Amino acid sequence: MWDVLNQKEEVQMKKKIFFVLSALAVLIAASAVTYHQAGAASNHHTKLLFNLVVNAEGFDTSIGISNTSRDPFNTPHESGSCTLYYYGSSSTTPATYTTGTIAAGGQTFVLTSTAEPGFEGYVIADCSFRNAHGTAVVTDVGARVGYGIYPAIVLASPRPAVEGANN
Repeated sequence: MWDVLNQKEEVQMKKKIFFVLSALAVLIAASAVTYHQAGAASNHHTKLLFNLVVNAEGFDTSIGISNTSRDPFNTPHESGSCTLYYYGSSSTTPATYTTGTIAAGGQTFVLTSTAEPGFEGYVIADCSFRNAHGTAVVTDVGARVGYGIYPAIVLASPRPAVEGANN
């Protein structure tokens, strides 16, 4: 009986921790929305930041990326792939995962447990087309319970230097 209670308490604690981290991620994303507007896509590339990605402790993250260059505004249709760079619990050199070609109006989905098992950290996606947008969904392993969903932050390119930062 104690094992069952301890498991329930552990699950509840994980949910509380994840809720706090999700709220923090949403606040960070909301504060960055106005920052990314100018110069977000240069040289026909879009860079996306997924700031909380995990496949550990019973959690898994699915990353979805859409190529929104197909629209009613006469935007040139582009297609291309995205390279995901995993920064965090892996070695000092980030692991990478490259998607297949994403056509204008198309989407791709990458499950962290498949692309980088055991990962905890953040991901930067470098997409070889303009107008890429993304969303991450954090669930339990097996996607039975959803814990959080957040939009990717579109990064300015080039990213501005921060005074005193390590380069």
